[in-house]
Amino acid sequence: MPTNFLEATGYLSPAVITGTGNTHTNTTLDTLSFNPQTTGRAGGSLLKGQFLTLGGGGHAPDILASVTSSTAGTLLTATSSTLTTTAVNVYSYPVLIGGEASALTNGSAVTSSYWNNTGTFTQTHIDQGAQADVWFMAGGAFTPAVGGALNGWFLESWDGGTSFDTVLATPSATVPAIPRAPDFTIPLDNVAYAAGNVSRAAGRFITPLPTVSFKVRLQNMAGVTMPATWAVFLAPWAVQY
Repeated sequence: MPTNFLEATGYLSPAVITGTGNTHTNTTLDTLSFNPQTTGRAGGSLLKGQFLTLGGGGHAPDILASVTSSTAGTLLTATSSTLTTTAVNVYSYPVLIGGEASALTNGSAVTSSYWNNTGTFTQTHIDQGAQADVWFMAGGAFTPAVGGALNGWFLESWDGGTSFDTVLATPSATVPAIPRAPDFTIPLDNVAYAAGNVSRAAGRFITPLPTVSFKVRLQNMAGVTMPATWAVFLAPWAVQY
């Protein structure tokens, strides 16, 4: 195969953390069959902002809001039903924009702040990946306008993750959030989206990824307000030798 997900080292792995848990028509996810404090990268805790799916009683996308014990965590938003030992799948790729993105109005922009409590993505998170697939997933219903899209920029750090590219412009439907061309664009269909619908970035993947720590700036150019929940994902990869 042409790509290598470096599965022995963590985030680039296609492997999914699988198990079961209980939901309670709130944000609690408990009685997990795996320990979320030790099943993350290199035996560490799962990170705030990771993407997960449930066998039922939920919505798409679900985002991990916190790990609260060795058997429990909280979700970004409440589930819709009470379930016992429902399937839980946690995915290891970074979520560029997730918990900070609710109901973003047309022309407005948001900078990552949710992932791992900081919104900062490091080389550790992407395992030195040079390229990546980028995609959007709707968490609720909305209908983009003709030509609607999401534009994203990497805000790079020059001092190890303390300072990032300066954001000066006030974004709008006619003013880009960052003056240079977007690092990625996700075209959206002019049809009704439902929870779980996916649209991939133009060109399908982006290259190269930043070589330093970075945040993400995303502007809604869909022509309409985004749904209450949605997310943009990054799956880094490298050429296999």
